[in-house]
This record gives sequence, C-alpha cells and structure tokens, in this order.
Amino acid sequence: MPLTWINGPIIQAGESLSDPVDLTGGSLLRITMPKEWSDAEVTFQISTDGDAYNDLHNYDGGEVSLPVAAGAAVLLPPDLMRGIGFIRFRSGSSSNPQPQPEQRNFALTVEVPDAPAGVTASGAKAGTRTRTAHRRAPRKTAKPRRKHR
Repeated sequence: MPLTWINGPIIQAGESLSDPVDLTGGSLLRITMPKEWSDAEVTFQISTDGDAYNDLHNYDGGEVSLPVAAGAAVLLPPDLMRGIGFIRFRSGSSSNPQPQPEQRNFALTVEVPDAPAGVTASGAKAGTRTRTAHRRAPRKTAKPRRKHR
C-alpha cells in the first residue's frame, strides 16, 4: 500500500496536548519525534468524529503510551492505530500531563489504500460491469466423453 506523510500534529509551547490530525484516509504506521522533545512519554486521545475525544487504552485496560526519544522514528504495531478517525498526542499520561516548554512538531507516516475512491480492487470503476459479469454459463469447449464399456 502507498504511504503518505503528514507534518503534524503540533503541541504548542506550554501545552501538553496537540492539535488533532485527521487519519480517516489511512492507518498510522510511524511517528517521527520532534528533535527537541523534553523527556516524557507520549499518550494519545482518539475520536471518531473529530469532536469528542477519549484517552486511548489497549485491550488490557492500560493507557497506550510510548517511551520515546527526541528525534527518534517510532514504528507502530500494524493493528495499534488501525481504525482511528482523528488523533491527538499528549506529552505525559492522562493522569500526569507534562507541558512542553517550546512548540513541538511531529511528523507522521500513514498507509493509505491502493485504489482511489470509487475504484474496485480489480481496477474497474464502481458500478460498471466487467466482461466476466455478462457471462451466464460456462463455455462448453470440450467434447462430451464417450462411455467405456
């Protein structure tokens, strides 16, 4: 699948929570950390509609957090960020947010689907028939077998 890059999100100086990023077009695969990151873990808030956000927890009930280093690239497990509409990054945890002293810019790598909208996996535009769709019965190309006695 093709990759796309997003400049952002951004945590403003003195804040611990970033602006939101729209991930409805793909799945987040990699985070590139700001070079001047102040020592803190990264946690997340997610939203389906971009309005109401919830802290991201895993199936065990623990908050999803990444121990990170300044300027590092962080590869994410394939299913961790699948199905997220919108995301915000937090410096620190939900119970202990840690404001960043300066503006922090992240960069994201997102995996996007192969086919453009309205095109099926076969490459045909949605709603059009392919040649095989017209065929009602298989072709008879072989001669009938003779029965042996």
